[in-house]
Amino acid sequence: MHTAFVLTTKLPPLDEVRRDCLDAPEEIDAELYLRSLAADIEGLAGVRTINRDGFVMTIQVVEGTTQSELKIAMRPLFAGDRFCTLRFVSLEPATAQGAAA
Repeated sequence: MHTAFVLTTKLPPLDEVRRDCLDAPEEIDAELYLRSLAADIEGLAGVRTINRDGFVMTIQVVEGTTQSELKIAMRPLFAGDRFCTLRFVSLEPATAQGAAA
């Protein structure tokens, strides 16, 4: 059995993007940014696979990888330019049903 975590993301509020992100695109292509984020997470050490459903990603990790380790590894992925396009909401252990997705 593999360990899995569920990552939930969201688009940032438009007023924050306009105020804080001077170089942000006029329209945010959520699908493009979500695919890019999933690919970046899949490249992290300890990550086996990712299943994505909209803004929610089920991340299968190598046995022994902790929630804290995964969260720390993902932190840079939600900084800089990506902060203007996607926001971290939560990272929780997957339920048995969710882990099978």
